[in-house]
Amino acid sequence: MKNKGKNNQYESRSSLSCITPTVPPSYFRILFDSAPDPCLILDPSLHIVHANNAYLHATRSKLDKIIGLGIFEAFPDNPNDDHATGVANLKASLARVLDKQVTDAMCIQKYDIPKQNGEEGFEERYWSPINTPVLDAEDKILFIIHRVVDVTTYIHLMKNTEDKHQLSAGLPKQTEQMAAEIFTRCEEVSRVNNLLKQAKLELKKTRDDLELQVAERTASLLQTNRKLQNEIDERKRKEEEFRAQQIKVQTLANELSIAEERERARIAGELHDHVGHRLLLGKMKIDKLAQLSPSDINTNEVLEITDLIDQSIQDIRSLTFQLRPPILSTAGLEAAVRWLGKEMRENLELHVDFFDDKEPKPLKYEIRSALFQSIRELLQNVAKHAGTKTAKVSLKRESGFIIISVEDNGIGFDVEAARTQHTRTNCFGLFNIEQRINYMDGCFILDSEPGKGTSVTMMVPLETS
Repeated sequence: MKNKGKNNQYESRSSLSCITPTVPPSYFRILFDSAPDPCLILDPSLHIVHANNAYLHATRSKLDKIIGLGIFEAFPDNPNDDHATGVANLKASLARVLDKQVTDAMCIQKYDIPKQNGEEGFEERYWSPINTPVLDAEDKILFIIHRVVDVTTYIHLMKNTEDKHQLSAGLPKQTEQMAAEIFTRCEEVSRVNNLLKQAKLELKKTRDDLELQVAERTASLLQTNRKLQNEIDERKRKEEEFRAQQIKVQTLANELSIAEERERARIAGELHDHVGHRLLLGKMKIDKLAQLSPSDINTNEVLEITDLIDQSIQDIRSLTFQLRPPILSTAGLEAAVRWLGKEMRENLELHVDFFDDKEPKPLKYEIRSALFQSIRELLQNVAKHAGTKTAKVSLKRESGFIIISVEDNGIGFDVEAARTQHTRTNCFGLFNIEQRINYMDGCFILDSEPGKGTSVTMMVPLETS
């Protein structure tokens, strides 16, 4: 029984020792107000929410006078001290707490307080402050605890005592506590400074990494922009080339239409003035002969009719040769140009010196025909406008091209002025031939000066097997 009682007694004590003591919520204010260290509670807007008794005693203030005020309204700088930095330093510390949400320990601050009991002015005070945030479950600041220790006495003793050993021996217990607090606070400041240095190093590394990433990204964007700009420029260039080709094709089509109309007019004129006239005269003579008896027919008149018909046939052949000379398809461009020179001498009194290097010059018939017509038009221009009766035509093969030169020693002209005139009047002539040669992937070179004759060189690629 005794053992049982002892066991019960032991179990009761063990049970009591496991009970966690609790403090009623209403006691927390009493505990805060009774704390020995001066503490002030601020909200995030830095307005005073509460202050414990130690703080009110240290600052000689009353709770009902300061509660609800901004801390710098309740405790401003000493207006008589031009070098006061208390407000500025405390603002900076509280700003760091709000920004970083961490405790900020300040060095000793000179922060004077207003005199009490109706006295005017401020009392000199030195404090060792520390500001601590109170966070909610989401790490948002609810309050800031502003804890201070009045170290004015210690600072005055340090200023007025030269022998530090004598100072240590003569310090009262309260001053020793202040020294210990200052030493602890200096250690805290040193720790926070080390953390700040580490944070600065990390911030610098992060900033350097970001600057490197920004530089790389900027370089990549610049390269992409250059590529896009080059693509845009290339597309614009191709669009401009395409529009220019369209204009050339349209211009060439218009000029070809005009050329065809002129050629039709020329053919109609040839048929009317020569062939038609001779055929009409022959018909009139035949009608006259039809009215005569066979015995009255004059042999000379029959011969005249025969001559008219022969001349008409010759004119038709000549016209046919000019339009599509059979020799061009059977004997080639060289033979056709040589025949053209004879025609120019007989019809236009233009003497043409012809040169051929005798090298093979394979060309499609369409290319031969276009080159033949170009040479014919150039020689006609010489006969009509150059003021000379001689011209030179040469055909050579060189580096896969046929090179054709047509030269005269006539009056010449201003090429640039002629180009301007061509643009304004849309005439068909030298520059139409240039477009025709360019269309065949060839090259057209025009060289002329007033009084120095004209030289035209046409280069067209030969047909490859």
